[in-house]
Amino acid sequence: MNEDNMATELRPLSRSESRELHRIPTCQRWTLETRVVKLRWGRKILEFYKAPVTKFWSNVFAYLAFLVLFSYVILVRQENIPSICEIVLIIFVCTLCTEEIRQILHSEPPTLGSKFKDWASINLGPYVVMIGRMTVDMLYFLLIMVVFLLAYGVAQQAILYPDEAASWSMVSGILFRPYFQVYGELFVDAPDTLSKTTTAFDTPRRDNHGDTIVLFIMAFYLLVANILLLNLLIAIFNNTFSSVQANANQIWKYQRYYLVMEYAQRPVLVPPFIFLNHVIHAMKGLYHWLKNCRGKGDSNEGYSSFGLKLFLEMDDLQKLMMFEERCVDCYLREKDTLRHATQEEKIRVMGDRMESVSCQFQDMYKESISQSNTRKKAADSLNTRLSKLEKHMHRMVEILHELMPEPRTLTDDVGHASSGRTVSLSEVQLANLDGHKPLSQRLSYDGPQTKELEGFRFTRRRLSTAATRAKKSQSLKHAARGKSMHVRTRLSPYPMSNQQRYPVPDFLVDWRESFSGYAPPLYTAQEVSSFAILGRP
Repeated sequence: MNEDNMATELRPLSRSESRELHRIPTCQRWTLETRVVKLRWGRKILEFYKAPVTKFWSNVFAYLAFLVLFSYVILVRQENIPSICEIVLIIFVCTLCTEEIRQILHSEPPTLGSKFKDWASINLGPYVVMIGRMTVDMLYFLLIMVVFLLAYGVAQQAILYPDEAASWSMVSGILFRPYFQVYGELFVDAPDTLSKTTTAFDTPRRDNHGDTIVLFIMAFYLLVANILLLNLLIAIFNNTFSSVQANANQIWKYQRYYLVMEYAQRPVLVPPFIFLNHVIHAMKGLYHWLKNCRGKGDSNEGYSSFGLKLFLEMDDLQKLMMFEERCVDCYLREKDTLRHATQEEKIRVMGDRMESVSCQFQDMYKESISQSNTRKKAADSLNTRLSKLEKHMHRMVEILHELMPEPRTLTDDVGHASSGRTVSLSEVQLANLDGHKPLSQRLSYDGPQTKELEGFRFTRRRLSTAATRAKKSQSLKHAARGKSMHVRTRLSPYPMSNQQRYPVPDFLVDWRESFSGYAPPLYTAQEVSSFAILGRP
């Protein structure tokens, strides 16, 4: 077999063939995926014209001829009857439209609407991609621009043309001047050429300050539109250009692939003769459709004649196979590296998360320690306060015990010598301090009564104890009030008896408020009744 007459044809495999292919080593798959056939000279010429590069250059030259013919027709005067050149141009344009329709119908999406969207979304080249993305950016920019343009246009129209009748010319007046002022056409006359009847905008003067106000508004509008918004648009374009330029090589490769695939599926003939290919393909499609409807069609029929083919010698074919195997190995190696890198990245992320969780635990531990310290301080403070309260309670109990009188102490000290008058705490203290004197000297009594009272005198030790008790009671019994109160006459029980007194609170001692239910017992001590001077109960 002559190597020059061999062609390697690529065709899609069926599902059964694909399953069997995956069970075979990679080095042996090329032989099964390709089919080497011997070509005749006529088939070689046909396959040459079917090559994508041949179709591309044929369409380029045909389109240049179309442009030359179109330029000639529009530049040269033509007769009323369409000439041959005009008819050729009309046929050329119609065949171009039919080719675009064919591309839409042969696209991958299943529905007609999705086919049209897929066809309309194709971008040719990195710079075309830049233009498309910049156009989208400019549309967002125009939305902001229209806000300032309408604001300035309405204000200008209202000031320069007040009380104007409603018409469509008003809308053009609102949009015309502001839009072209963005590009530098200000529509403003020089101040030295102005007259008293016209404004700086060459409009009839209605008042003396209208054009001045419009000039100030225009200055602010141009500041925002020309300086701020246009520079913002330039910055957006620069960002879009940088993002596309960074991937220009990759975009170019994809666009070249799409271009090759487009011309591989394109008919052999160029416009306007491409219409013949469309008719032939339509007839073939109708024939296969009818054949499939009868159940005699083969799903794989026709693939060998319309698929991509390689016209290479065996050495070049072997080199291509080795190159593709190396590319596949590199791709698998990159995927494996990416997978391991992804695992390492996952480990790093997990480590970061663990560190974050440990930091959170440390913060919670510190917070719990601070809370426990706060509770401990509060408990210590409560213990201190309780201990102080206990000490105060003990002191109060001691004071109460000291204030409880002995039976003979009250009578022997002052007894009922103070009966009939109010005795204050200070007087009681002074009386106790003079307790070392005989009771007869303190009361100035004579006779047997004095002797009987002297038999009940206190010792020096009891007198000092009574003085201490009086001092403590003076500090506890509202000494700051500055009022004298009955002290010993309200102590219960009565001296040298078991008769209890009726209790009277301190705030009712002065008898300024009524004391309902007050019913003291009637009691007179025997010692008191034996003395005439102390006989009053």
